[in-house]
Amino acid sequence: MSIKRKIIDFFEGQLLKLTQQQWFVELKGKWEELDSKNRTYLQYGGVALSVLIIFIFLVNLSVGVSSMKDEFIYKQKLADFIIDSNSEIKNLKISSRPRAADNGRKANWTNYIKQSFQTYGIGPELVNVNEKQLPISRNKVKETLINVSVDQINLKQIVKVAFDLENGTNPMMLRGLHVKTRDDKGFLKVAYTFSGFDIKKDK
Repeated sequence: MSIKRKIIDFFEGQLLKLTQQQWFVELKGKWEELDSKNRTYLQYGGVALSVLIIFIFLVNLSVGVSSMKDEFIYKQKLADFIIDSNSEIKNLKISSRPRAADNGRKANWTNYIKQSFQTYGIGPELVNVNEKQLPISRNKVKETLINVSVDQINLKQIVKVAFDLENGTNPMMLRGLHVKTRDDKGFLKVAYTFSGFDIKKDK
């Protein structure tokens, strides 16, 4: 027996089972009780309902495709911006300002970081800073692990602040950066991980 014949036999069997169902028999009986005029109305109604269902399906499909297209464009712009930002950072000249923490003064990391964000229009109330001094010190250097989170920030601010903190007046190194999804206003959420270094003053 060919595959085509098996498929036809399968659907014929399923159709036969359907016609033997109690609800189908009752529905068929109701249909036969109707006059030709009511049958015509029902046929038109069935066609209209089918058209409506197809229309709703096409609308939902169109909305879904549009949403996927917008998401793809956003991610493409995000990738392009990150690439451009990396190029911009490579082209920036490293600041030659003296490092205040190198003179033996312990840096106030929280205030220093919030001031850096404020330079780019991000208020201190939006910046959360968590410091943890690491127990291991190397020579005269003490390292502090600093986690910084900001809820409302754009891509350009993310890059600029990270560069300024790494090349500012206090010695810092960016160890991690995690950018989360944007909110309804188009802002991003970002989590930085920095290491801040203090030079211990000789006694």
